[in-house]
Amino acid sequence: MNDARVSGRRFYGIAEIAEVLGVDRQLVTVWRRRSSHGIPAPDDELASGPLWLAATIEPWIERTRARLEDEAAVQAAGSLTPGLVKQAARRLFRLVVLLLEEERRPEQMQRALHGLGQLHDPLAQAIGSLEGSKRSLQDLATLAGMAAEATERTVGTRPSLQTDDLLAACLQVVPQVTKLLARLDRA
Repeated sequence: MNDARVSGRRFYGIAEIAEVLGVDRQLVTVWRRRSSHGIPAPDDELASGPLWLAATIEPWIERTRARLEDEAAVQAAGSLTPGLVKQAARRLFRLVVLLLEEERRPEQMQRALHGLGQLHDPLAQAIGSLEGSKRSLQDLATLAGMAAEATERTVGTRPSLQTDDLLAACLQVVPQVTKLLARLDRA
């Protein structure tokens, strides 16, 4: 990865931010659109897209780079950290929100299932790494596995799981995830 402070850039667009962070342009666009991960507002808007001054965006790039490196380390190490549990909780809660909407949005549901499904292996590897949390992690890993299977079985169509069954499984895991978050914050 490039070091943003050494890049010599005065300006950044979506492509430059993605390049420096080593992520997809689409991901940076989603972060900006959702105002997630604390991405600062652009300093200007051009016909080609948003424009940030280096002084505005480089501190955020450094924080985001550190977060991404932490998440990658967690997934590689197979240990349970607050970052992994928070990431799983965010993805779980996003899925619950979509399942509770009056009008279903299959495309967003598919993305939420995929996102949660990506955490199956790291969660399964972390089972037993926090004393007294084996059951909670098993349930969360099982739910992530269900999500991964659902996205594999759907080829551009609707998720194959019954939404009522999926919602029930999610709601069963929510209190356990909340307890995990509280335990890790105290640890």
